[in-house]
Amino acid sequence: GLALQSKDLDIHRRRALEERRANATLRTSLANAEERGEEQRATLEERVTELQTELVRREGAIREVRAELLQERDTSSSLSSRVAELEAFKGPAEEQLKALEEAEAALEAAVSEAGRALDQAEVSVGEKVRAAEAQLEELAASLSKEASLIKEAI
Repeated sequence: GLALQSKDLDIHRRRALEERRANATLRTSLANAEERGEEQRATLEERVTELQTELVRREGAIREVRAELLQERDTSSSLSSRVAELEAFKGPAEEQLKALEEAEAALEAAVSEAGRALDQAEVSVGEKVRAAEAQLEELAASLSKEASLIKEAI
């Protein structure tokens, strides 16, 4: 009887040790997942910053083109020469302005997409954390049950 109790106690101890090891492995996996999530977040935030900087630069270029158009119009000496100069400059400037506005819209879409990707990365990390916490709770309950069984066996 005593040998059987000792054997059961050894089995319970081994199981408890295995569960503690599994728990440590889960914690390491969780820490690694959180670290990867933070790295992804930092990379996405950096990209968002780059895109915002590019957006500001292009907005400045648009303002410069508009300012040049206004200056050209205001500095012409006569109405006929002013009209001729503006007509010659207007088409390419409008095309450039249109291209810059399209680039601005593309940058805004990219910033929005980067924001969504960042949100998804945060949700993914959160889900992994919740899953790991649930596993840890199950392990704790199992260890508590095992401890109770060992106490009863003693």
